[in-house]
Amino acid sequence: MDDATAAEVDSGAAGASGAKLVGLTKDSVNMGHWSIELATIAASDLGNFNANKLYVNVMTPADPNGAIRGQINASSTPPAAPTLTQLKSTAFSVCGGCHTGGGTSLPASMDLTPSHIYASIVSVASVEQPALQRVKPGDPNNSYVVQKLEGAATITGARMPFGGPYLDQATIDQVRAWITAGAANN
Repeated sequence: MDDATAAEVDSGAAGASGAKLVGLTKDSVNMGHWSIELATIAASDLGNFNANKLYVNVMTPADPNGAIRGQINASSTPPAAPTLTQLKSTAFSVCGGCHTGGGTSLPASMDLTPSHIYASIVSVASVEQPALQRVKPGDPNNSYVVQKLEGAATITGARMPFGGPYLDQATIDQVRAWITAGAANN
């Protein structure tokens, strides 16, 4: 909502108006994004959050009291992380074409054919950056596979898949979710 003039998190059950808890700040790059970092809240506010008694209120010139209201639902659970089996047919579907195993240098020295992906990447040191694991269970930011898929400035060599087309962010987020959930061999 580009014409928003203010946004805030308020206390109140669904359908009830309440007091302002914290104001949100408009992003200077994406004018439709509002956020806040490290807001101080009281224990009672945490109780209201857990009881689904907080909402976001967005104000506009046409409706200075709030044009959009969205109840915050603390009981929502995020979708389950994908399984490695699912990722083999999406994120890792092209890897085995180059990473065939049996070679003496990359890419052939890493075996990313479907039956060998887990053993080749989970808790295994990267050849290009040995201080990093290819996949560090629970830590996608420090997993070299994620850095290679995202084309991080700190990688050695090329972004993967080599030469593109690169994975969209939604697919990379699925890899991140699998790693965050522990990178199980499932």
